[in-house]
Amino acid sequence: MENLDEYRKLLRFFAEKGSNRMFPNDSKNHASVVLETIYDFSKEKVRIYTDKMSGSFSSDEKAIKALYNFLSKQNTSVEILVEDDSLVKNKNSDFYKKIINFDENKKNRIITKKSNQNFKNSLKSFSKNGEIFYFTLGDKSMYRLQAIDKNEQQEKLYSAFVCFNDTISVSKISEIFDTHFYTLPTIQVFN
Repeated sequence: MENLDEYRKLLRFFAEKGSNRMFPNDSKNHASVVLETIYDFSKEKVRIYTDKMSGSFSSDEKAIKALYNFLSKQNTSVEILVEDDSLVKNKNSDFYKKIINFDENKKNRIITKKSNQNFKNSLKSFSKNGEIFYFTLGDKSMYRLQAIDKNEQQEKLYSAFVCFNDTISVSKISEIFDTHFYTLPTIQVFN
């Protein structure tokens, strides 16, 4: 389904219904719409594990607007673990360039840290095939899980699944994330 408006409507329908149906997400454009929808329907916390927090999926205008709206709600936060912190530290990440003008209250609720091998090992132990995967978790029930596959040209392939009502999987992944996240040093992005 390449029509993004139709895909957006479908995602919103499943999110509003709290559907436990799992369905594919196979492009950067779809990933941006999923991220937007998770921000729109989350009430407290979004957790993200990704490579660099860069590129079109994380810096899409509609996703950034949804992030802004999410952070406009009371007691919300976004916690991000990145594998490679070079773009974040050098302030070259497209995502961070887009949110630099958010007010301090919103920026202070976006916490970024660098993942470590212990986190990756814990994530591997959760995975059925022992592989690491990227993810975005919304509150206690929503997720986007992305396989980390590369083709012969070493380009990332967007093979992911989305669900808006899977409390068991989200609880297990959140537990792994939180166990490691709170022990890692914060990357100072906005200083």
